[in-house]
Amino acid sequence: SHKVGLPAHESEARRIAQESITLLKNDDDIVPINAARYPNLMVVNVSDSDIGSPERTFIQEIRKYHPDVDYFEHDLRTTSNEELRILRQARRSDLIVLGAFTRFRVGQNLQLNATKTNFVRKLLATRTPVVTVIFGNPYLIQSISSSEVQLMGWANTSLQSEAAAAALFGARNINGRLSIDIPGKYAFGDGLQLPKSTLYFGE
Repeated sequence: SHKVGLPAHESEARRIAQESITLLKNDDDIVPINAARYPNLMVVNVSDSDIGSPERTFIQEIRKYHPDVDYFEHDLRTTSNEELRILRQARRSDLIVLGAFTRFRVGQNLQLNATKTNFVRKLLATRTPVVTVIFGNPYLIQSISSSEVQLMGWANTSLQSEAAAAALFGARNINGRLSIDIPGKYAFGDGLQLPKSTLYFGE
């Protein structure tokens, strides 16, 4: 009998996760993120969950690549005071990484709900550049269309979070292509190619 989770399976799963990461927009060549260029990084995970962020791996991985990260979650429990605190910090930050974590449900509305859409609009209005990483529902990119960077992390899993964080900081090649059409935004096969940053991560 085959045991799943052996190293060979795991490295194959990691490879597939890495190859799926798709960069759709990269204004000002923000990616790969350089800690010297953006010393004060803010990460905001937006989720449709009320039990805390479904994905802790993303922030844990980002902290491996950047020494100064402020982290916030915006979910169903976030109060308006907490939201104000997030927006205040956003204005003081050099760069915002917005992780959008949603469960993809059949028959669901393909956009963020009104509260989340409103929050994201305010975040984008802070004038701090925003890197959006979408996990779960890929069509959410339509709700967050004006961010400077748009990256598809696809599935809402730890492996994809790990792969997306590595890609953001140039620790891995980015070669993914869009496997769907996103009406009015991107076409099947779109994707920017970005080689690994050899300066930090060797050959």
